[in-house]
Amino acid sequence: MSTFTCETFTELDQDILTDFHTCFQEAQEEIELCCHRLEQNPSSEDIHDLFRSMHSLKGNCRMVFLDPLVDVSHKLEEIVSDIRDGKYAYEPVYGEFMLAVISRIDELISQLLQVGEADQGLLDTLESFILQVREADDSGRVDIVNQLLDQLVGGEESQLAPKKQRVIEPPEEVEDAKTSDLDFFHSLAVKLDRLFLFKQGTAFNEQLKMAAEINKELGDVVSHEELSAAVYLHDIGMAFVPWQVLNKHTTLTPEEQLLYQDHVRIGAGLVRRMSGWQGAADMIEHHHEHFDGTGFPHGLKGDHINIGGMILAVIDSYQKVLHQHSDVSFRKTLLRAVTEINSNSNSKFDPTVVDAFNLVVRRHYVAQR
Repeated sequence: MSTFTCETFTELDQDILTDFHTCFQEAQEEIELCCHRLEQNPSSEDIHDLFRSMHSLKGNCRMVFLDPLVDVSHKLEEIVSDIRDGKYAYEPVYGEFMLAVISRIDELISQLLQVGEADQGLLDTLESFILQVREADDSGRVDIVNQLLDQLVGGEESQLAPKKQRVIEPPEEVEDAKTSDLDFFHSLAVKLDRLFLFKQGTAFNEQLKMAAEINKELGDVVSHEELSAAVYLHDIGMAFVPWQVLNKHTTLTPEEQLLYQDHVRIGAGLVRRMSGWQGAADMIEHHHEHFDGTGFPHGLKGDHINIGGMILAVIDSYQKVLHQHSDVSFRKTLLRAVTEINSNSNSKFDPTVVDAFNLVVRRHYVAQR
C-alpha cells in the first residue's frame, strides 16, 4: 500500500491536533445537518450554509498543514459550488456522497494521527470519484453517484471559479513626519482603552502585527503607516456612542443600531480632518462593510470596499472571537476564530484577504505553538 505523510501536521502540539480533529468533526456534523435540511426542503439558504461549512472544513485542514486533504476537500467543495451556481439541482444522494467522502477524509486524518502516514490509494480514489461526479452528464449524474456511493460505503486540484484579483494602485510615499502622529494615535487608543471603552488591553500591538503581516502577504497594497493609524483609531467613534447602547446585553432596537453604526462615520470624519491621513480615514469608514454588500454604513460591495478596511474587518473579528472565548485555551480559541473568518469568506470578508489571513495565522501562530 502506498502512503503519504504530513510531517508538519503530525509534529504539531498535541493540543492543537486534538482541537483540530474536534473542529473537523463539528464541521462534519454541521454538513450532515445541512444535508438533512436539504433532503426535507431544499433551499438556497441551506445550500449556502452547506458551502460555508465545507469551506470551514477545508480552511481548518489548511491551517494545520494538511495540504493533501485540503486539495480533496476543495474538490468536494466544488460540487456544492456547482449546485449553488445552478449547474445542477441538489439531490439527496449528493449529500450522502459528500458525507461518505468526508467520513473517508476523517479516516485518513485518524491514520495520520495514529501512525504518521495515510493511505495514498484511498486519497487518489476520493479525488477520482469527485471528478467523475463533476464531469458526469446531468442525465446520468445521479446513477454515477449511486454507483460510487456503493463503493465508498461498501469498501472502500481543480479550482473554484477564479477569483477576480484586485487591481490596486501602489500606495503613495508617506513622509517620515507621520511617525509623531502615529505615536499620538497610539497614546490616544491606550487612553481610550483605559476608560474601558474597548477593553482591548495589549491587543493593539497584536492587531498591528497581524494587519502588517496580512498587508505584506497581499503585496503591501496599502501604506503601512495609514494601516497602522487605522488599527489604532478604527473604533475611536465608539467614544460617542451612548453608554446604554454599548452596554446593552439584549438585542438593539433599530434606533439603537443606527446609533451604534454611526461610530464608523464619526471615527472616519475625525481622522479625515487631519492632514495626510485620508487613507486611514477610508479604511476606518469601510471596516464594517461586507464583501457581499450587506454591511454598513454605505452597503458597499466587492472591490468598492477599501482593502485596508477589509484587513481591519478580518483582524477585528478575529480579535473579538479571542476575547469572547478567553476562558478556554488559546489553541482552541484560535481554531474557533479561524473557523469564524473562513466561514464568512466571500460574504462578510474579501476572499483574497481571508487567504492572506490564513497564511499569516498558519505561519506565525500555528506552526510556532
